[in-house]
Amino acid sequence: MDGDELGGTFVIAVEELGLNGLWSTVKDLVESAMPLQGISLPNKVGKPVAVPKLPLMFVLSTDIRLKRLKQYSHSPVTWFRNPHTHLILVSSADVHEYKSTLRAQLKRATADIERDWGGAGIGSEWLILYVRPFELEPGDKTAKRVFEKVCDDFASKRRERVVRLDIPLQAFTGPAAAA
Repeated sequence: MDGDELGGTFVIAVEELGLNGLWSTVKDLVESAMPLQGISLPNKVGKPVAVPKLPLMFVLSTDIRLKRLKQYSHSPVTWFRNPHTHLILVSSADVHEYKSTLRAQLKRATADIERDWGGAGIGSEWLILYVRPFELEPGDKTAKRVFEKVCDDFASKRRERVVRLDIPLQAFTGPAAAA
């Protein structure tokens, strides 16, 4: 298999909504915890199996390799190359902005993921990563309200669908931090 192809490792597709450059800003922090170590995953019959080390590869949803795979995403032959999870990054401190634009974008993104990458017997997982705007303090009430709205709209009782990431502004100097 060509080294540029996806396969042989768990692929996480990353999509940015709202704020361009958000992934380049948080990428180092997220990837610093890789590979995942000492985790437990269910096997075919549901029993937990210890996995000593699980490498993950993060790929932007605009990557040409994912675009090439999308047409075959429903095929049982290529399931192992499909992204295991779609990570949707969102950041906003304005509840009105979330309600007026970001909520619709998130609903469209999750529906597109389930339509394009899911199917009979082939699941599509997605996770929303709410990144607190860099200029706000961790205890800021507006960021907390936006996160709670995202949780209200997208959280599931069966699985964790929304998580929050608080990063101090001085920790990163990426394009999103400068905005």
